[in-house]
Amino acid sequence: MNTIKDKLTTYPKIIPLATAGLIGIFGTWFYFSPYLTVYGMQQAAQRKDATELSKHVNFPALKDNVKSTLQAQVVKEVRKQGQQGNPFALLGLGLAESYINSVVDTMVSPEGISEMVQGETPDSQNKDAKQATNSNKSEVSMSYESFNSFVVHVKKKSAEKGKVSLVFLRDGLDWKLSAIRLEDV
Repeated sequence: MNTIKDKLTTYPKIIPLATAGLIGIFGTWFYFSPYLTVYGMQQAAQRKDATELSKHVNFPALKDNVKSTLQAQVVKEVRKQGQQGNPFALLGLGLAESYINSVVDTMVSPEGISEMVQGETPDSQNKDAKQATNSNKSEVSMSYESFNSFVVHVKKKSAEKGKVSLVFLRDGLDWKLSAIRLEDV
């Protein structure tokens, strides 16, 4: 009669090999998981599936990030205009708040994120014209920024500036879009 102890002593190399195999499989999945998240977002964007796309986005963190980024850009521009002697610079700062809120609502929506994933700049105006001329010709590069941060850089091939970086942060074993960096926009 074979007992478990007899079987374990008969096959002593199976346990370490099985453990190493499982660690290898998990490690490979762990490394490629942000790439799979981005691929899932691209597929959802092409299908115009807002529900699936929203699963990969941390909307509160993303809205805070975009709002603070735009506010910093506006304050920088107002200071520049004020130094040039523009008396209406401070008035512009007061009006900018409502503008920033509308831009954030446009960008940080399933539709806006879908456009960014496809290399477009989210715009609440001229959507019909954009759809008529939409060419999915964008340069995309992806890389880890740190263990818990993964960045996707998207830029239209025909544009000289306007690179958008989508920052994904680890959320348990999953990844969530949590920040957007607008460069040269």
